[in-house]
Amino acid sequence: MTTRAAVFHSGSAILLSIAAAKFLFHLCTAGRYGIFRDELYYLACSEHLDWGYIDQPPLIAFITWLARHLFGESLIGLRLLPALAGGATVWLAGILAKEMSGGRFAQALAALATFAVPVFLIMHHWLTMNAFEALIWMGCVWCVLRAINREQPRYWISFGVLAAFGLENKYTTAFFIFAVAVGLLVRQERKFLDSRQLWTGAAIAFLIFLPNFIWLVRHNFTFLDLIHNIRRTNRDVVRGPFRFTAGQAMLMNPILFPLWLGGLFWLLFGAGGSRFRILGITYVVLLATFIALKRKNYYLAPIYPMLFAAGAVGFERLTIFFGPRYGLPKAISNHQNYWLWGPHNYDGSTVIVLGGDGTGDRERFRSVEVAGQAEHPYSRRDEHFDIFLCREFTGDLWKAWPTMKKWN
Repeated sequence: MTTRAAVFHSGSAILLSIAAAKFLFHLCTAGRYGIFRDELYYLACSEHLDWGYIDQPPLIAFITWLARHLFGESLIGLRLLPALAGGATVWLAGILAKEMSGGRFAQALAALATFAVPVFLIMHHWLTMNAFEALIWMGCVWCVLRAINREQPRYWISFGVLAAFGLENKYTTAFFIFAVAVGLLVRQERKFLDSRQLWTGAAIAFLIFLPNFIWLVRHNFTFLDLIHNIRRTNRDVVRGPFRFTAGQAMLMNPILFPLWLGGLFWLLFGAGGSRFRILGITYVVLLATFIALKRKNYYLAPIYPMLFAAGAVGFERLTIFFGPRYGLPKAISNHQNYWLWGPHNYDGSTVIVLGGDGTGDRERFRSVEVAGQAEHPYSRRDEHFDIFLCREFTGDLWKAWPTMKKWN
């Protein structure tokens, strides 16, 4: 494979491709649904910019003002930034997997899983606070991972800045900050509590949030009155602990349930995830808090890209579990996504071919022999085939790789 081709098959290129697909998907569907009532309200708020509002912090009004003046008031113009946030969230999910030592497979799986979440497809379609919440939270998680991996407390300053903007976007970020703080108290990461950078980040966060806090004080915390009135009218659906937890599987796509649940277990109990256990604790604390406070079930949605990343890394390690045990290298193949990952540094001196008849292989290798058969009385007929052992690839595997794709 040429250097240029290797770049296109790198983890970064794969993530950018998935993120671009997410962005284009929302851009192409932006006009398929009329303007949402919340968008109309935010347009009105953008005409009265202030440091706070009765039912939300000030950031969404400013973002709407920015969208209006940069892109106009068309549906595509208003929904361009949410689509961009959606693409960035997908990309960041893959980056989180990379920070957890995940390879290209894990990075791509984390990004694809985040793309396929139904509630995210809704959130990134409209110009609302929810469109930016997951991006901000995952930016904070990235800062935590960097602080742990590089043992550099300076990333807590960036955490503080992002967390402050999260609070200016939606007050539920306060629960996320609380959950991370609990994780710091019960894990070895409590050493960061002695660092000047963490408290500097906290001070910066407070200063950024201060204008909104002053507005809340001057208006007698009207946001709390709003919550009280909503509860009194029984407008929100209150779910018990079991229904709330089970509902997460439906909300995040039932097919992805094993992935994020596995990610949670990997963070909490896995040997490879032990360094990042603070993230597993963060999720558990958030889940318990929202259940205890009877919050809406989608309030937990912004934390799941983190679990997708962890689950993808755990799954990637599981797929290569048996190789080291028997002294085998990682699998290399031209089938499905393995083709995208390329042949690495392999030269093709020995290749195992499944599902062929040896015809084309004899043209590519100096030696081709039947080493065995794959079959079972109860397996499908298409799973009965010869196993060919091929030696000494006659050409340049890197150059031939682009022509060897097998997607079926």
